[in-house]
Amino acid sequence: MKTSVLIPTRDRPVDLKRCLSSLEKQIIKPEEIIIVGEINDTETPRVLDNFKNSLNLRYFGYVGGTCKKRNFGVDVATGEIIVFLDDDTILPEDYFLQVKKIFQDDKIEIVTGYVFDRIDLIESRWLKQKDLRYVVEKAPNNAFFRMILSEISLNGLSNLTLFQRAVRKIIRFGKILFLWEGISKGKILPSGYRSEMPEFPMIDRLIPVEWLFGGNFAARKEIVTKYRFNERLEYNTYALNEDLEFSARIGKVCRIYLSPHMKLFHYRSPRGQRIDTGTRVLNLVIASYFISEIRGNKPAFLWATFGLLLYEIIRSLIDKNAFFELKEILASLKKTLGERNNKES
Repeated sequence: MKTSVLIPTRDRPVDLKRCLSSLEKQIIKPEEIIIVGEINDTETPRVLDNFKNSLNLRYFGYVGGTCKKRNFGVDVATGEIIVFLDDDTILPEDYFLQVKKIFQDDKIEIVTGYVFDRIDLIESRWLKQKDLRYVVEKAPNNAFFRMILSEISLNGLSNLTLFQRAVRKIIRFGKILFLWEGISKGKILPSGYRSEMPEFPMIDRLIPVEWLFGGNFAARKEIVTKYRFNERLEYNTYALNEDLEFSARIGKVCRIYLSPHMKLFHYRSPRGQRIDTGTRVLNLVIASYFISEIRGNKPAFLWATFGLLLYEIIRSLIDKNAFFELKEILASLKKTLGERNNKES
């Protein structure tokens, strides 16, 4: 069973080097690693030279965002199984050993691995307490969790204050009210948003879910060749929630599983966001519209977008930049609903 790894990247040579270093240490190495970067990037090929004797690398320069790069990578991949990774992730040494074991079952078509996200381990508003406690507990005897612990600052987060707990409850209530979050785990919501995955200590085997992490999943090539990433979601070569839209479509034809064994750490590149928050909000609304068309309904989408507008209106009282984001939300509504009306007429 040949495995191909696909990593889209853009101006992140330092992050890519860290990712490839973790691939270099694998107990079982993938048969090929496809890097799809920018057409004029000269730094990334120099980074790849460090691994030419230890990894089977194939580099391609390409014009386009993440969706286009992933689709291109799928076309050139030669493996039966394709593993999709982000360039700012670090894998434990047994990652590909676990991939091989999972796909020995011919009934398995697509599996997403668990992601320990740095934000979920350091921000009190989004903190996954069970995950953090598990990392702290296992770190002394496990190199992977020890690495995660070295990348984060605890700052007393294992014991939240009453104020922090109150803020978390308010945020969760608002997210559930406006259908940005759900009570059941791992679900795609009718609004075009999704509920969180169950935390790592709660998973001990493959479990069915409705969405996947775009930066940590594996699939049989024939599946991702037929059900490609939606390039219409790319605006200014950037897409948001493209993995959720992909999940909504592919979940209609095959079951998606979540594996605790295909875990990795998403430390989030220090380079940060490549776009302004206004464009990010615009892409969020457009992606949610597409997803709700597949797995949801228009009223739920509009209610969630109303909640987003209300949030930005309140925020604009203290941050003038929120006015720009309000403008982008209205522009995205005009674009999505205008396209729908044109289709129906």
